[in-house]
Amino acid sequence: MTNVPHAILSEALQERIGNRRLKAALFLTYELDPAFYEEEVLPVLLDVPLSHSPTARLLQLDDVLRATGAQISVYYDPRALRADRSARLDTQRIPVRHRTGYFHPKNVLALVETPLGKDDDHPREALIVTAMSANLTKRGWWENVEVCHIEEIDVDTKCGFRDDLLDLCRRLRTKLPPDIEDGALEAIRKFVLKVAQYDRRSGSGTLHPRLYTGAGTVVEFLREAAGSRLSDLNLEIISPFFDDADEVRPLSDLVEAFGPREVRVFLPLRDDGTAECSERLHRALDKLPRCSWARLPPELLRLGKAENAGNRRAHAKVYRFFGERPRYEAFFVGSPNLTVPGHSRGGNFETGFLLETEPSEAPGWWLSIERKRPVKFVAADEGEDADAGPGLALSLRYNWSGKRGWAYWDREEAAPRLGIEANGVALFTLEKIPPQRWLDLGEAATTALGRVLVGTSFVQVRIDGTEPTTILVQEEGMSHKPSLLLTLSATDILKSWALLKPEQRAAFIEQRAAEIAQVARELGLDIIPRAQEEVQSFFDRFAGIFHAFGCLQRAVLEAREEGREKEAVYRLFGRKYDSLPNLLDRVLSEDAKEDDVTRYVILLCARQLMQLVQRDDPEFLRQHREDVGELEERLGRLDEVRARFTFEDPDRRARFFEWFDRWFLTPAVADGVR
Repeated sequence: MTNVPHAILSEALQERIGNRRLKAALFLTYELDPAFYEEEVLPVLLDVPLSHSPTARLLQLDDVLRATGAQISVYYDPRALRADRSARLDTQRIPVRHRTGYFHPKNVLALVETPLGKDDDHPREALIVTAMSANLTKRGWWENVEVCHIEEIDVDTKCGFRDDLLDLCRRLRTKLPPDIEDGALEAIRKFVLKVAQYDRRSGSGTLHPRLYTGAGTVVEFLREAAGSRLSDLNLEIISPFFDDADEVRPLSDLVEAFGPREVRVFLPLRDDGTAECSERLHRALDKLPRCSWARLPPELLRLGKAENAGNRRAHAKVYRFFGERPRYEAFFVGSPNLTVPGHSRGGNFETGFLLETEPSEAPGWWLSIERKRPVKFVAADEGEDADAGPGLALSLRYNWSGKRGWAYWDREEAAPRLGIEANGVALFTLEKIPPQRWLDLGEAATTALGRVLVGTSFVQVRIDGTEPTTILVQEEGMSHKPSLLLTLSATDILKSWALLKPEQRAAFIEQRAAEIAQVARELGLDIIPRAQEEVQSFFDRFAGIFHAFGCLQRAVLEAREEGREKEAVYRLFGRKYDSLPNLLDRVLSEDAKEDDVTRYVILLCARQLMQLVQRDDPEFLRQHREDVGELEERLGRLDEVRARFTFEDPDRRARFFEWFDRWFLTPAVADGVR
């Protein structure tokens, strides 16, 4: 028996990415655990130091995503949403309601760029593409036995699955609801358009990898991609799910198409020996000529080294064709189970890689024949406890920057009366939403939804006579969503602007997050303790303010120059812990600890910053007129602060402020250059 190659999924992907910066990422999954995806999977794509504290980790990730400007989207089947803990980060979450089956692919597509070298004119981009069997869940990435294949595409090289990727992008675009755009998908599509398509074979005669996108049947794809190369070989199949039927039709189709010498199919067994397939299907496969049930090496499945340790679940989907003379090995790996919906045209939405290897020795069987007949059988559904409640046809959107909400009913007929709840509390009711178009929620419902989304992105949809179903709200304009660190003091906000290195900012966030951990666990914002103010000298205080605003100005302009508009928006207009509006709200609040001199200098620095941005990047401000207007309202309160200063007479106050404001807001000149 040949040793089965194995590695840790996250480490393999992280090693491939290395220290390259993430520009865009697409995650395709059937089952989605939003919190696990954010806290444990996203960090695999980001080469940054992160805390082990969940609260600090989320805040650090929020900071990193904003700084990189990466566009990230996750497509998932809403029937397989795991609503244990809420989503928090600024990534697009797109539910896909696949009409003829499940939305079942498992892929990560990461567009990365290499940092500029001394001889480089521009960063080098590459696309990392994975096809796997792992869902975005703890079981998928940490517990199950899964399969994954990783490919990398450079823009200056050819690719055998370039056209396949474009087809995948096209199919995903058809899954987007009306008026929804996906920046991550578009960035990846534009990159792929710059890549050239390879011919079928390499110079050595080996097939270039191909990507199955579910447009036809699995057998049709394998025939088109490999021709007769897969014929008259041994075939072994690992699949955790089968049809509850009197025949194994997908296997019969494979046998008819490629005429394998021998076939072995993995039999999933529970620890008590129960087979996870129906008895009639088990019997049907036994009757097929040259086909046998088989088992994986026990050490691959065992949870620990002890003989009595339990077994991990084998969730991999592998179709391995191989021969000894001549040496040959090919794999089809990805998401399709050995089921009719997984293999047929018009079934599930599936993906997978077909690739040939160049074995250095004659390949042997991974699976050994299982000669013992199970005593018990349990038919397992590849839907894996999917929730098919009618409320899943509803989508809700909320835009934080515009404070607007919409509802979308994805059916041919109008929706029934829908009750929207969160944590058992009724929020609002929707009456007969028209089908397949976005409907404005109105002021009252939008306000109620926004209030809930501060703490959780999950809501429940209740329809009379049915169990409530949980959906994940699609959030937009996340730069304006309140942060868990909103109650930082003005001093701390200024300090955060002055921290240049990612390691410094990570340590700062972790320190402050520790102070609010209990409140964060309760998902509340109103009782977060404010950080302690440090005692500073007069010079330290004002030098620190000027330095912090200088760092903020450079960060905003550099972000714009480098195409990271998201970071610039977060900094100037957002509602995160270190945004400019948050600082101004802090110093202008009635309970602020800053004195009027500090308030006055901070407000003048903010006005000076806006003038400099207007001078250097006026188009940016024109694109965000509404946000600029809100900032100007805050800066307009300078007169309130001035009025609290004591002078001998009003005329002297007017002369002083006219002189001080004019010189403060006039850019300094060095060597004749402004």
